[in-house]
Amino acid sequence: MQNVSIGKFACLAITALLLLAACRKTPVATNVPGAVVNPADMSYTDLKPGGQLRILVPVLKNGGYQPSLDAMRTEGATITLSASNLVGYETSYYAIEARRGGRVRLRFASAEISKDGKSTPEQQAPQLPFPLPEKAQYVRLLYLIRSSRADHNMAIIGAGDRQMLARFTTRLKDDPQACEMVRDVFCTWVPAGIAVRPQKAGESN
Repeated sequence: MQNVSIGKFACLAITALLLLAACRKTPVATNVPGAVVNPADMSYTDLKPGGQLRILVPVLKNGGYQPSLDAMRTEGATITLSASNLVGYETSYYAIEARRGGRVRLRFASAEISKDGKSTPEQQAPQLPFPLPEKAQYVRLLYLIRSSRADHNMAIIGAGDRQMLARFTTRLKDDPQACEMVRDVFCTWVPAGIAVRPQKAGESN
């Protein structure tokens, strides 16, 4: 069993934020370095060159990606949680590199796996439970927040031009199955429990 502080681990803080937003039935997006937030929609961020993408995957005893969390105590703005099935977590960093016309490409930068309070660097890119766009595109993190926790989804989408990206964003909000039906647009779902967010290059948490 591990005790986890929301103030310490960004993935749990983000999860709490998104679950709170789901309960309120209001689309939100976090304004973070390395991304631009659409002010009219507030439900997605576009990856911008110069930052990095941080992907945090929980390692659980029984598989899956959603730890069983129970609140233990509250101190000020920090809630300490007990995660009985959480063994550790694996964190990957991908550089967001600039390409012609404002497009970006994701390049693996580093990774580490943390267990029992110790972090060990990994020499190769971990096998993620979802694909990342391999070629230069306009890449967007799309947050779909609906009426319940189970219905909350996050998608990574990419397209060769901005107009195509905008059209597909609108289509995906109306029809989540569109992610599996297109060929000219990159689209993948991020499993619930995994934290994906852009941040400043070199930022570690």
